[in-house]
Amino acid sequence: MPLAYGRRSQIDFPYFSRRHHDQHDTAAKHVGPHRVASDQAGLRRGECASRIWGGRPVQDSEAESILNAVVDSGINFIDTANDYGKSEEYIGRYLSHRRSEFALATCGCTVVRKDEHTDDTPHVWTRDNLFRGLHESLDRMKTDYVDVMQLHNPSVEQCEQGNLVAALQEMKEQGKVRWIGISSTNPHLETYIGWGVFDVFQIPYSALEREHEELIQTAADAGAGVIVRGGVARGEPGAGWEIKTAGACGSKPNSTNCWKTAKQRPVFCCASPTRIPA
Repeated sequence: MPLAYGRRSQIDFPYFSRRHHDQHDTAAKHVGPHRVASDQAGLRRGECASRIWGGRPVQDSEAESILNAVVDSGINFIDTANDYGKSEEYIGRYLSHRRSEFALATCGCTVVRKDEHTDDTPHVWTRDNLFRGLHESLDRMKTDYVDVMQLHNPSVEQCEQGNLVAALQEMKEQGKVRWIGISSTNPHLETYIGWGVFDVFQIPYSALEREHEELIQTAADAGAGVIVRGGVARGEPGAGWEIKTAGACGSKPNSTNCWKTAKQRPVFCCASPTRIPA
């Protein structure tokens, strides 16, 4: 599940804490001037995506039960993308009647070919394709706006060549998007923070993947919101699951190897140099 740091003070992201309005003190912790959501503040998109990138398959009936249980429990931030299997379709089918109860984020992944039997999801980074992706997402999720629209890990060169920031700002002006963001990593993330145009950044971070730790602070100091993805390194996968993921344990390792590596070395908490026992 993603964790989220609060945006500038004049903007209230309702999904950074629980839905009921005494929740701001009960569900959220504070890190300096910024609010960080508890584990129950958000649902990661891949958890109800049918099948994508090695994920466990989800049946329609299971997706309906899971998504409604999520909102029933007070979770009010759902982060998805238009190339994560049936995730957006499920949200539209089973949660569109509850749209006022949660904030919704998606990625402008600009997929040009998607097959539920493959994990190959190519991108074309152009204004027209970005808008096509947004309109498809809105149709699937049966809504006329998303709270956060994010670019899905383009390079700086792709972003500049496609004039993608201008496209996001146009979406915002049209009322189809409330805030704009980008899911990014090194070596591009620092440049994007420096542009000062994104309301929020989605960044991988966990005790097993601390590469972006200083840049998370840089983004927060600049007044931007931060959604942390992979906050528990996708979880210890268990026997039989070989889920490929990019991370700090080598080039595109699988989760099993990442956790095996972690158990063989000291892991340090960002708040303390104390060694965490295996």
